[in-house]
Amino acid sequence: MQSRSFSKLTHEEEEEEEEEEEEEEEEEEEEEEEEEEEEEEEEEEEEEEEEEEEEEEEEEEEEEEEEEEEEEEEEEEEEEEEEEEEEEEEEEEEEEEEEEEEEEEEEEEEEEEEEEEEEEEEEEEEEEWSVVSPISKCLISNTLTFTIMGLMELETTITESETLDFLNKVFIPACPLFSSIIVTGKKGVKRWKKVDVQAQNHLIVPTFPTGLEIESYDQLLREYISKIGNERFSRDKPLWEVHIFKYPSANGVESLVFKFSHAIGDGYAYMKILSKIVKRAESPHLPLTYPNLSLRQRKNDQRVGRMKIFSGLFAKCINTVSDIIFNTLKTTVWVDSPSAIRSGTWKKKDLSKPIDIYSVKLSLERVKKVKFKLGATMNDVITGIISYVIHLYMTKMGQISTTEASASMTMLVMLNMRIFKDGYKDIDEMMKAADTWGNHSRFFPVKIPTIAGSENINPLDFITKAKENLNRSKNSMIFYLLDPLLNAVRSIFGQKGMERVVRLGFKNTSTLITSLVGPKEQIAIANHPIGNYYFIVVGIPQSLTFTSMSCNEQLQLVATMERGFIGSSLFASCMDEAFDNIFQAAFGNEAKKSN
Repeated sequence: MQSRSFSKLTHEEEEEEEEEEEEEEEEEEEEEEEEEEEEEEEEEEEEEEEEEEEEEEEEEEEEEEEEEEEEEEEEEEEEEEEEEEEEEEEEEEEEEEEEEEEEEEEEEEEEEEEEEEEEEEEEEEEEEWSVVSPISKCLISNTLTFTIMGLMELETTITESETLDFLNKVFIPACPLFSSIIVTGKKGVKRWKKVDVQAQNHLIVPTFPTGLEIESYDQLLREYISKIGNERFSRDKPLWEVHIFKYPSANGVESLVFKFSHAIGDGYAYMKILSKIVKRAESPHLPLTYPNLSLRQRKNDQRVGRMKIFSGLFAKCINTVSDIIFNTLKTTVWVDSPSAIRSGTWKKKDLSKPIDIYSVKLSLERVKKVKFKLGATMNDVITGIISYVIHLYMTKMGQISTTEASASMTMLVMLNMRIFKDGYKDIDEMMKAADTWGNHSRFFPVKIPTIAGSENINPLDFITKAKENLNRSKNSMIFYLLDPLLNAVRSIFGQKGMERVVRLGFKNTSTLITSLVGPKEQIAIANHPIGNYYFIVVGIPQSLTFTSMSCNEQLQLVATMERGFIGSSLFASCMDEAFDNIFQAAFGNEAKKSN
């Protein structure tokens, strides 16, 4: 029983074990299945996760792509906006440029209109300005610069304030060219342009050592005139100056020195200025009077400008042709030989050289006596005196026997062409003339009277010969041809060619004489009586020049001499001696009594 039972138990145990094993197996299988399921789930989950990750990545990528696309779109939009802005800016710039161009065009048009208006105004103004005459251009050129120096030695002192007041109220208004400068227009025409004048810019007061002798100051005055005469004017202000020499001289306690360009005026203009700025010393309310030097025609009187047209026509034609040839040669190739009065060393660059000045006063009454004695004119007498002075100087220099030098000597005589335009006038009529300003001077050469030998010479022969030479010139039409000849030179060779001819006319001759006629009374300037007065011309390319002027019943004869070439002391002694010898020869014992 027990064994059966044991076997039964064992069998059951086995079955249980089997069942357990089966259960275990099932459990294992289930576990495995579960594990597999779990694995599958895990795998699925992993796959899902991966898918999710992939999806996320894809989404991210898509988002990134979208973002990139958006960015690109934004960039494109920005670019488009920028392009649009640029286009707009370009359009605006183009519009601005167009506007600027239009404005510039308008401005240019306005400027052109303004320039045209200015040009028209300038042309109108230029037309109003007087044209500088061709001869005036010559006298302020690079080859010639003529300056007039007028000396007034005063009997009383004058202050600077007085002088400035005189310049502003009297001197500057006396001549329109004193407030004008020379300008060159767009067409190359030189004209006188009106400007504002500051008188103080034209007034100079030099200083010198004090306490010197009168003779020393007199010498300083002459040297000062030489110095300032050689200085050129500034072109940016009117061509004149006034200098106060506040020291005593031989004929005054102080002196006024007037300096102005010869382009401003000739002898006519100079005398008109003088008549406006001075008055009678004793009776200022009365007008100045001048000597009666009328050259109007009188019956049976053969004078310059009124020569008989038909009488002596053949001789006149011969003289005219001869004068044209002589004048042409003297202004080109025919040169006076070097002599004691002509150095012949003037070069083109020499506008001026230092000079010595000497003046001598002659009694106008005595000069007129000689004039009537010989039946001559004042010009004949003055030319004769100068010729005799030259003769005396050359004799003392031992050159009078040099026939080549003496025979070829010529003198330039200055002539005013107004008399051929308007006819001869008395001085009073001349002062009333409207067209007085500018330079109308011309020159023509005449032979200097010479007499061979040095002994037994009659000084009156020099006046007689001067009269013959000048009378011969009067019997010629050369005076009427001077302007046409100069105009022909200017037309062919231009202004520079004319300047060259004018310069050679002076350079090729030995000396020059220019004369003025002053008032008969003693004159005063700004209520200051004038003790002595004369003028000179500086800048002439000659070693010796003469000026003469009658004033207060005296004839003032002035010589300017090239310093270092002409012996000024010796020449001065010849000037002092000359007229005394002439008057002695004319009146003998009467001359001794008058002395």
